[in-house]
Amino acid sequence: MLMYVEPTNLCNIKSEFCPTGDKALLKSVGRSGGVMNWDLLHKIVADLKEFDRPLKIINFYKDGEPLVNKNYPEMVRYLKDAGVAERIWTKTNGLLLKPEINERLATCGLDMVGISVIAPNNDGYLHTAKVKVDYDTLRENITDLFCRPVRPQISINMTDVGFSQAD
Repeated sequence: MLMYVEPTNLCNIKSEFCPTGDKALLKSVGRSGGVMNWDLLHKIVADLKEFDRPLKIINFYKDGEPLVNKNYPEMVRYLKDAGVAERIWTKTNGLLLKPEINERLATCGLDMVGISVIAPNNDGYLHTAKVKVDYDTLRENITDLFCRPVRPQISINMTDVGFSQAD
């Protein structure tokens, strides 16, 4: 059994292909934004402990950028220590990765981190995600996480969202 748990439905970018970054759309459907608090996580864990066995996987992400939640690594550790899932996975756009957060992510109990790289350069991020990015810094931060001696499995993907030959 697999379960998605959303630590936040906020995002730090406005990708043209993702409704989460479209504030007008979210407002039109009455969806407010926020981050998960500890009380809700405690309730989720208590409820999951009622099952006769742990889940196979908790995907501790859904529509938002999980690292927007400042307590994210500590929440992962709480889930891991509770033993409510065999594996805990996450996905991130990677823009909030930096050595300090990487250290916390590498040691919090995550089993897999998927990193969705949105474009192959600065201009692509500006066009596709409506955000200025230093692509070299993004690569350095991903490399920093990957090169940690203890770390989760890492998967990196880039989806073709209409790149040109120049990209």
